[in-house]
Amino acid sequence: MFGQLVIGPPGSGKSTYCTGMHEFLSGIGRRPVVINLDPANDELPYPCALDIADLITCSDVMEAMDLGPNGGLMYCMDFLAENAAWLDERIQAIQRESSGGAYVLIDCPGQAELFTQSPSFLAVVRRLVGPLKLRLAAVHLVDAHHCSDPSKIISASLLSLNTMMRLELPHVNILSKIDIAERYGPLPFGLDFFARLDEPGRVMGLIDEQSRRHVKAAAKALGLSEEAAGLESAPEPKQHGEWDGQVESDAAEEGDASAAQAADSAPATCGAACGAASGGACGADCEPAAPGGGAAVDAAAAESKADARARLAKLRGFLDRRRGLNSALLGLVDEFGLVGFRPLNVMDKDSVIDVTRAVDKANGYTFGALHDGSDSAIGAGGADWAPRRGVGSMAAADGEEVGVRGVVAAEETAADTAALSRAAALYLGKAY
Repeated sequence: MFGQLVIGPPGSGKSTYCTGMHEFLSGIGRRPVVINLDPANDELPYPCALDIADLITCSDVMEAMDLGPNGGLMYCMDFLAENAAWLDERIQAIQRESSGGAYVLIDCPGQAELFTQSPSFLAVVRRLVGPLKLRLAAVHLVDAHHCSDPSKIISASLLSLNTMMRLELPHVNILSKIDIAERYGPLPFGLDFFARLDEPGRVMGLIDEQSRRHVKAAAKALGLSEEAAGLESAPEPKQHGEWDGQVESDAAEEGDASAAQAADSAPATCGAACGAASGGACGADCEPAAPGGGAAVDAAAAESKADARARLAKLRGFLDRRRGLNSALLGLVDEFGLVGFRPLNVMDKDSVIDVTRAVDKANGYTFGALHDGSDSAIGAGGADWAPRRGVGSMAAADGEEVGVRGVVAAEETAADTAALSRAAALYLGKAY
């Protein structure tokens, strides 16, 4: 059986994806079944053929073992790995009932520790693709709001690379909820950039702009001029989104608060001139100026300015170290050259078809369909379907024909077709 192992952080849309993909695949003639391996998911939005809740639930574990959510999920996965026979029996029953023709969607827990660190989860995955012979592709969902901030871009890329190396499965990275991504601010780059992530210098440019804005806002809050802060010769960076302005706004608010606090705590004085003329009794609510007060004020100002420069230098040092770390992480991701993201809007026909094609190539379904004459592989013509109203809901349009012929594109050459046939033969373990 072919299928998808749907993973990703909490809130990335895994259950919604499984719901929509189940309806879409049903509409184009496949026989999808959903397996829920998330013991914390007690409200399933899809028809479930196998539910881990029949074996164990996270809420029961948390109550019985006095664990938190993460600890409860780790325990549940350990328990599933120890009771692998339970999983084997039920998946084998699905295989028998469908004569091996079912297409499996496996909804996994959202804690990143499971698919990046847990040996039990890895053991379950290896059992699925080993003794149970499921031909799976990992579909890693990442919320598209990560695209709006350079640090989040790096974090999502590193998580994806870690997961790919850990699971050792064919892998498709998905930017989910792309239709609402700009609610978190304008995207700094076009979606083509995220499809390849082959220009780390562009992300570092955003990091540098962000750092400069931090320094500029901090200098303003500390009462230093741009010249004193070493910013006078630097060109003004271009705006890349609301997060740029937010950095400066947050720092400015902190600076205003610090300045107000300093003003409240400092005594009011008219200075040495007033004290000399009136002995400190100028009629204003102030303190008399002490003898030699002008020199004392100058010394205090110099000390305050030196302290401000020291604090700014400390901030620069932190930002330089942060830049070095981000540069190293981006270099690591770029060196492997494996990470790229496909955008997904579950209510958009072309977006869903594009993702389905990519997953079909990853798990080999495309080649299997070409070999056995199946008509549910998505070819160049796409699928005739329409999204239904409702979050993540997709189904065939009423009265429309949903049969899709799995053939290679008409413009492909004979050599390309022969190469596909050879690849199919190798994948299926047969020889022509």
